[in-house]
Amino acid sequence: MVAFAEKELDFIPAQDGFFNTAARYPCYTAAWGTGKTAAAIARGVKASKKFPGNVGLIVRNEFVDLRDSTMVDFEKYTGLKIDSEKNCRLSNGSLIMFRHGAELSGLQNINLGWFIIEQGEEFETDEQFQMLRGRLRLEGVHHFGAIIANTNGHNWIWYLWKRADPIRDKEFVLYEAETFDNEKNLPLDFVEDLRKLEVQKPRIWRQFVKNSWDDYGTDALFFAEQMSLARREGRIRPDLGIDKTIKVFRVWDIGSVHTAVWFGQLVGEKIYLIDCHSQDDPALGLPEAIAAVKSKGYIVEQDFCGWDIGKKAVNGKTIMNTYIIDEALKLGIKLEPVENCGVIDEIAAVRDMFNLFHIHETNCAGGILALDNYKRQPKPALSTLEREEYAEKEVHDWATHVGSALRYLAVAYRYGMIRGSVIEPVYLQIKSAYDNNILTRGITCRVA
Repeated sequence: MVAFAEKELDFIPAQDGFFNTAARYPCYTAAWGTGKTAAAIARGVKASKKFPGNVGLIVRNEFVDLRDSTMVDFEKYTGLKIDSEKNCRLSNGSLIMFRHGAELSGLQNINLGWFIIEQGEEFETDEQFQMLRGRLRLEGVHHFGAIIANTNGHNWIWYLWKRADPIRDKEFVLYEAETFDNEKNLPLDFVEDLRKLEVQKPRIWRQFVKNSWDDYGTDALFFAEQMSLARREGRIRPDLGIDKTIKVFRVWDIGSVHTAVWFGQLVGEKIYLIDCHSQDDPALGLPEAIAAVKSKGYIVEQDFCGWDIGKKAVNGKTIMNTYIIDEALKLGIKLEPVENCGVIDEIAAVRDMFNLFHIHETNCAGGILALDNYKRQPKPALSTLEREEYAEKEVHDWATHVGSALRYLAVAYRYGMIRGSVIEPVYLQIKSAYDNNILTRGITCRVA
C-alpha cells in the first residue's frame, strides 16, 4: 500500500516497481485502467517532499489535456492546489510545474530535480525527452525523468525502452501491465464492457487492454509491402555474400543526435546493401560516427548525403559558421550532396527500385528494423479508434534517418551519381501521390 494524500493506494506490481525504482529513467507503459497517472504523481510528490527546495516538472503535449486532465488528476489525488501560473508550491519550498509541449523551449535555464512526461506517445519524437534530460542538474536531490504512456507501435518509447538491445543503459527501466492486472481496483461494469472488445474491436483490445506494442496500422508504414516482398523472395538474408574487393558507396543522413549510413555495392544489376551504421547517442557527434564507419574496413569509392548538408541546425537555429560537409572533409570523408527531390517523390523512388535491393540481415539489422518502422504522420482530426488516417509526411523519430539515407541512395542512383555502366532502360517512371514527380527519368540499371 502507498500512502497518498489522505488515502492509501493499493498498487499492482508494475505500479509499485515504477514508484519505487531508483533508476534514472523509469517508464510505465500500460493498458487502460492500470493507474499510470496515479503512480507517476505519487512518485513526483514523494520526491518533492523528500528533498526540500526540489524542482519538478509534469509535461503533457497539449495544453487542453494538461489543463483538463493532468492538473485535475493532480489536485484530486494530492489535495494540493495549482496556481494560475500552473505551479504548485509545497510548504518545504519545493516547486512542481505543469507545462505543455510548446512551453518546453522556455525551460532552457531551469535546473530540475525530476520530470514526468504523461501520455508520452502523444509526442511524435524523443526530442522533448532528450531536452529535459539536459535539465536534470539541480544539486542535492535524486534525479529522475519518468515516462507514462499507452503503447503506440514501435515509436520512440518502444525504441528506447522495449526493443531488444543487449547494451541498453541500465538506467532505462520499463514496467508494463494489462488492464486485468488491476481488475480488483476497477468498476465491475467497466471490466465487463472491456471484455466485449475482444470480439467487437480486436485491434483496440490488443493495444489498449492487452498492452500490445505491435498493433498499429500497416497503412502508416512507407515500405511495408516492399519489405514483405523482399523477405518472401529471400532478398533479406544473413548469408548474403560480401566481396570486400568490390568498391562500396556510402549514403549518409547526419543529424544533431541521429546519424545513419547505408553501405552499398553494385553487383551486376543488383544493389547489395551490405551494412548499415546507426548512431543515436546524444553524447556522440560526427567524429565518432566517421570513426565507426571507417573502422568497418570497406574499400570506399563514394560518399553521398542529403542536399541540406551544407548547414547544421541546432535546436532549430542555423549556425552559419559550422558546415558539416567541411567538418567531414577534415576527417577524411568527401560528401557529395544529392538533389532535393522532395520526401514523397524520394520515397516513391525507393519503392520503385526496391526489387534491386538485397540486404544483409545481420549487418543491417538496425537498418531493417528502422525500415520496418519508417512511417507517415497520423491525422488525428480525421482518425478514429477503428481507422487511422495518415498524411503524406514522415514521422520524425528514431527510424527517420535510416529511411532518409535510403531515399538519398535512390536519388543518387537515379541521377547517375553512383558510378557504374548504364545498361538498357526499363522505361518505367516513378510517380508520386501527386503525379508530379521530379524523378521522371526512365529507370536505368547501373552495373559495376
